[in-house]
Amino acid sequence: MKLGPVFALLICTPMFAGTKVNPADYTLTAHVTCSFERGNSERIVVDLDGKQMELVSNNDAFLPLALGDYKARLLKDESPDAYEVKRQYEVLLPDGKVRAFLVSGLGTSLCGAAGS
Repeated sequence: MKLGPVFALLICTPMFAGTKVNPADYTLTAHVTCSFERGNSERIVVDLDGKQMELVSNNDAFLPLALGDYKARLLKDESPDAYEVKRQYEVLLPDGKVRAFLVSGLGTSLCGAAGS
């Protein structure tokens, strides 16, 4: 009996196992006011950090999220200066899954603009 392939499978399995998220790490509240799919990406309009933002998924397309409050966290802030925004947020879903989003717009009344 050859144990090499079995041993390799046992060693590699933890690398593919899903990592558990800690809900306590998600200290922001993202209030989703609009959610839609456009051009194979998911877009949501949220009130987050006291600002209205449009966020776009950097994943494969998903179905739109239900409107309401979700916990979120800032993953990356690579803004080059004080007047341009390059941020990535992660949103925690009720089932423990997470989705990553990039800021694609700022302003007010983004829901009206998002559907056009």
